[in-house]
Amino acid sequence: MIMEYNQFEMELRSALTTGNGTKLLYKIIDAPYRFFSPLQPFNYKVKLEQAFLRTQENTYVKFIKYCAEYLITQYGFKLEKSSFKYTLPLKEGEEFPEEVKVNAAMIFRQKENGGDEETADICVIYLKKRDYYGAKEVTKLHDNIIKQLEVLRIIYPNNKIKGILWFLDNDYHKNVNFFNECYDKEHSFETPGFRAYYGAQFFKIFDKEEDWLLVENHIKKFKNSNYDYFLKMPDLDQDEDVLNAMINLNETSWQKLISPDEVYANIRQYIFNERNENSNLFKALKLRDIKRTSVDDDEEKRRILELENKANQNE
Repeated sequence: MIMEYNQFEMELRSALTTGNGTKLLYKIIDAPYRFFSPLQPFNYKVKLEQAFLRTQENTYVKFIKYCAEYLITQYGFKLEKSSFKYTLPLKEGEEFPEEVKVNAAMIFRQKENGGDEETADICVIYLKKRDYYGAKEVTKLHDNIIKQLEVLRIIYPNNKIKGILWFLDNDYHKNVNFFNECYDKEHSFETPGFRAYYGAQFFKIFDKEEDWLLVENHIKKFKNSNYDYFLKMPDLDQDEDVLNAMINLNETSWQKLISPDEVYANIRQYIFNERNENSNLFKALKLRDIKRTSVDDDEEKRRILELENKANQNE
């Protein structure tokens, strides 16, 4: 079943508007120096907006990846775990075994008609936005993928490993000759290798190029609509999702947020209205205390309701 535009836009809207404040809160707590530091020239508002827009861009690309996963599963392929660590056997002379991180975008089995699932080809997909890499970068990228494919060859000894580097953007083919030459060389020596594909070309593997061309049309239509609702940064002081996240923060993160350290004091000063008792900061303090001291769920619910009623009376 092909994803129609209405479904595409609805799911993309949801992805771009769900949990934005919570993601930003976690970034601030975990790495406050990115937002409050004398070593960068921008004020915290600029840095917050940069982080927010970067997250939105990453969410957008992840959604495009999801569209590919959606289509591939619709074709009957089962996606397997594609991100994990593998410890290589200890080699002579090594003190410690080497650990390799396999970080593919997708892994699935591609069996021939009537073929056995256990001996089906293992397709390993690496996803990048566009092919713009310089000589050193592309060599590093190539070698890293080859190393991961060698690990997968160990994990799947009875299967042919088919490596694929898929660039979403079809307008940039800077290193296509490099990738083709590497693949031809690796193929001739029967060592792990991978092919590079660009845009809808990847879906020729399934004889479904037109399906991805349709997704590309959806992407262009969404872009041309000039929506800006997902560009507005959430108000961390009042956002309901942020409040829920603060209530459920682990103790380590919470202690960081309320720490007297200068960097966290600056965070509270700039992102919360400390003159407003209805600020998420003060609400979270009260609700975390209720959660911590209530003997059971019923008492917790009752005390929260009492707190809400009191707040409504004071408005």
